[in-house]
Amino acid sequence: VSTQIAWNGPSTIAVQARWSSMQFDDDVNQFPLRGYFVADAYFAHPIAAGVDLTLAVENMFDRRIEASATPVITLGQPRSFRAGVRFGRERRSSKPPS
Repeated sequence: VSTQIAWNGPSTIAVQARWSSMQFDDDVNQFPLRGYFVADAYFAHPIAAGVDLTLAVENMFDRRIEASATPVITLGQPRSFRAGVRFGRERRSSKPPS
């Protein structure tokens, strides 16, 4: 199950959450994977026409995510941070032209 909430104004702020219950990694139910809850956050702010500064954190609570268990448990990505500059078209205003 996943959900995302975003706010787009002069800046963009978004939070995403994902949840999964316990499941098995194989077809005979010998290798269980723990359930998990993980949340991510994203922020973007325009610094020039068509240029945004971006910041993000993934797995912000640093949860242990079991990605596979056949036969060794492989873990998903731990908490990580990103910062960057995004180049693209200038954002269009949602206001009608005057």
